[in-house]
Amino acid sequence: GFNDGEAWTVTNVPVQPGTWNDLMNPSFRGSRTNAAVAETTLNGIHLKLFPAIQITDQNFGNGQRQGGIRVTTKPDLPDGYRLSILATDEQGRELQGWGPNGGGGNYSEQIQNLRAKTLTITVALHKSRFVEFTVKPVKQ
Repeated sequence: GFNDGEAWTVTNVPVQPGTWNDLMNPSFRGSRTNAAVAETTLNGIHLKLFPAIQITDQNFGNGQRQGGIRVTTKPDLPDGYRLSILATDEQGRELQGWGPNGGGGNYSEQIQNLRAKTLTITVALHKSRFVEFTVKPVKQ
């Protein structure tokens, strides 16, 4: 549901092992994810996409492997704009995620049960869509 100029898709994004620090705190001295795998500009905002991270420093039970995707923006998003991140695995299956979390030019989408070796990631930078409606109370 995004307009042509709002979405950017990158294929074959590598998934690499890492920690929550690698995903959430890229300026951490030991971070292994400082190099972007792709860059573009959408709506005047420069975007950088980093390798997907499969979290190795926590046990999530049931053999699940959490992961995440990080995107940076420069400058930060203007008022009224949102960043959406969608990911699919090698077989084209949409991955369950939540987010993006962040701000200040650094956004991450957490991915549930990440087992892929590479991902196709679509980043959409779009205006927020607001809906206003009025509800009439039911008489009792």
